[in-house]
Amino acid sequence: MVRSLSGSIDSITTGPGRLLGVSVRLTECVDLNRDGCLDLFTLDVATGAELWRMSLPPRTYFLRTEGQERADSFATISEDGRIVIFSAETAVAIEELGANAVVRCLRSEELTLTPVELTHWNEAPPSTPTTLEPLLVVKNLCQEFPIRKGITRRIVGRLKAVDDVSFEIAPGETLGLVGESGSAKSTTGRALLRLIEPTSGEIDFDGTDVTGLKGKQLRKMRASMQMVFQDPYSSLDPKRTIAESVGEPLVVHTNLGRKQREARVGELLELVGLGPHVAHRYPHEFSGGQRQRIAIARSLALNPRLLVCDEPVSSLDVSTQSQVINLFVDLQDELGLAYLFIAHDLSVVSHISDRIAVMYLGRLVEVGPATEIVQRPRHPYTAALLSAIPIPDPVVQRQRARVVLRGDIPSPANPPSGCRFHTRCVFAMDICREVDPPAYVTADGTTTYCHLHTEGPALAGQPVTLLEAARAPVSTPPGSS
Repeated sequence: MVRSLSGSIDSITTGPGRLLGVSVRLTECVDLNRDGCLDLFTLDVATGAELWRMSLPPRTYFLRTEGQERADSFATISEDGRIVIFSAETAVAIEELGANAVVRCLRSEELTLTPVELTHWNEAPPSTPTTLEPLLVVKNLCQEFPIRKGITRRIVGRLKAVDDVSFEIAPGETLGLVGESGSAKSTTGRALLRLIEPTSGEIDFDGTDVTGLKGKQLRKMRASMQMVFQDPYSSLDPKRTIAESVGEPLVVHTNLGRKQREARVGELLELVGLGPHVAHRYPHEFSGGQRQRIAIARSLALNPRLLVCDEPVSSLDVSTQSQVINLFVDLQDELGLAYLFIAHDLSVVSHISDRIAVMYLGRLVEVGPATEIVQRPRHPYTAALLSAIPIPDPVVQRQRARVVLRGDIPSPANPPSGCRFHTRCVFAMDICREVDPPAYVTADGTTTYCHLHTEGPALAGQPVTLLEAARAPVSTPPGSS
C-alpha cells in the first residue's frame, strides 16, 4: 500500500546487520508485496548504510546515513521475528529478510533511478556487530538438601533439587523458566540470589562471581538483583503501610532522607500504575493484582538490572494476569530490565519471553528461542507441556493430539538413571534408561537433551512432533478378566 512516491531508488542487497548498495531518497512508507519484494519509502539513507546495534532499548537498530550524527529512522526486532521500521509518522511491519536477499522496488519504472553498483553480501567486508556481554551467566549450578532422620536428625541422604543447570541472560532479555510443579524452578531462582546457599556451581553477574561475595559486598550486589515473589498476600507485611514496605529497600541500601524516600515511593507507585495516593493504605485494602503491582514497585526501588520473577501471576485471575504481564513488558521497555520469568504455564511464558528454558526434575531439557520452543519443540516433555495449553477454538482443539504423561514426576531424592524423563516418555529407548543424553544444538540455536536426535529415529534437530506418539498401555484392574 503505497501512498506517495518521491525521490530515487534502484535496488539493494541485504546481509546480517547491514544494508548494502543502497541509493534511496524517499520519505513516505514501507510496503511488503505479496511476491516477497520490498518497497522502501521511509528511509533516507545513502550507499553503504548500516544497522547499528544500540544497547538500550534492547533489540533496537538505527538506520544511519554515513556522515550524519542523527538517525532518521530506526527498526526493532519483535518477539515473533518480524522487523518493524519506524519513521516520524509511520510504523509498518515487514517480513524479515535473510542474508543475500535481493530487494527491489516494484514501481521502479515510475521513479528516476540512480544507477548503483550492487555489492554482494559475500563479497562485502564483514561488519563488526556489537554483541552484548551476558548480564548473568550460570554454570553447573547444583542445589542439594540433606535428608535427615531420627531424633538426632542425622543425615541419611541428599536430595538433588537442582542438578548441573547452566544458562545465560543478556541485558534487557527475558528468559522464561518453565516446568511442572516439583521441577525446582523456584529453587533455581532463589539460589541465584543466594536466598539459599547453592551447593556448587558458578553464578556470574556482570562479571562478578556472586557465590564468593559476603557481607556488604553481597548486600550491594543484591541491589542489582531483585525478586518478585509468587504470593502477593504473604510477601507484604500486613502491619506496614504501602509506603513503609516499598520504601524499606531505600532505608537499608541508601542514605535518602524521609522526604526523598516518600518522593521515590510515589514515583514507583506511579510507575506500576497505582499512584502516590495509595502510599498510606495497608495491604488488606488492595486486590491481588494491586498487591502484586506493589511488590513489583518494591523490587524496582533500587533500580535493579535483573528481576527474578517467581510465578508472579500464578495466583491471579486471567484478566489480572494479562495486566501484570503487560506491566512487566512496559517496564522492560522503559527501564531495560532483564527477567528470569518462572512459571508453569507455557502460554504465559511464551508471551513475555525472548528465550525459554524447559526444566524437568532439576535439569534443563530444552533451551532455545521462544518461537522455536513453542512452534517446533525438540523434546517430548516440551511437546507434552504445549499440548496441555487449551486453544480457544473448538474445531482446532478437537483436532489436536493431546500428549498425556504417564505417572507422576519421580522423587529428586532418588532420580531415575539415564534420562530423567524416560519413566514417563512414550518414546523411551533402552539407551534412555542407561545413558544421560548429551546436549544437541540445532541450527536455529535450540539446545535439547534427548537421545531421539542421535539414536533411534535420529531426528537430528527436527521437531519431536513429527513422531507418532505411542499409545500408553491400558492398565487392567485386579481381578478383571
